[in-house]
Amino acid sequence: MNDTQTVDVAPGLSRSLALIAAQAIVLFVLGVGLLGQLLLPNPGDPFAPSAGLAVLFAVIMPLTVAIVYFGSCRRPRRTLAEVGWVGTRMIQSILLGLLGAAACVVVLVALLAAMGDSLVAIGESLLAPSAARRVIFLIIGLHAAFTEETLFRGNLLGAFQARMGSVPAILVTSAVFAFYHLQFNPVPLLAKFVFGVVFAVLRRTSGSLVAPAIAHALFWTFAGSL
Repeated sequence: MNDTQTVDVAPGLSRSLALIAAQAIVLFVLGVGLLGQLLLPNPGDPFAPSAGLAVLFAVIMPLTVAIVYFGSCRRPRRTLAEVGWVGTRMIQSILLGLLGAAACVVVLVALLAAMGDSLVAIGESLLAPSAARRVIFLIIGLHAAFTEETLFRGNLLGAFQARMGSVPAILVTSAVFAFYHLQFNPVPLLAKFVFGVVFAVLRRTSGSLVAPAIAHALFWTFAGSL
């Protein structure tokens, strides 16, 4: 990996981490934790199609997108292109995104198999969601593709890279990405870390956030909350 390749100018490390903390509080504490308990008919199955879920999406998604956009672009006076949303080499970005999504699926299957799940059971779980749930997963995936790629591979990766080489920056950013999801069991934590590495490598390889965003959205659509 060539350390001379640059990642677009990013806000400082403190600001990047503060934005991530704010996003986690709004999304997971206010959204999933508080509003989810109030609005969802079955909080134990948060992705079940319901009017409450639609209301939750309508409240939380615009708010979190606004936090990420204004915190990453307006106050630092950056454009989306400077964050990393560059539409050049789109064919390459699409192909890399497909490859990245496939890599994430392989990682997920390998981890579940290592925990004792059979490949048949894993395959059935991946194919089980209804069309309505797939739409929900797609919406979540598109939201995560913009917000999380901006926060982590657009802001934080550049902030860490200004202090260390590319490989350490990728590893540390991916660790923060894993803990951000507030899932501290070893398997989800390890999975999120590896996904973070995949997305960061796509960011570095393609020079934009488009490839990791495609991988992120496709993986969510296919694997959902598995």
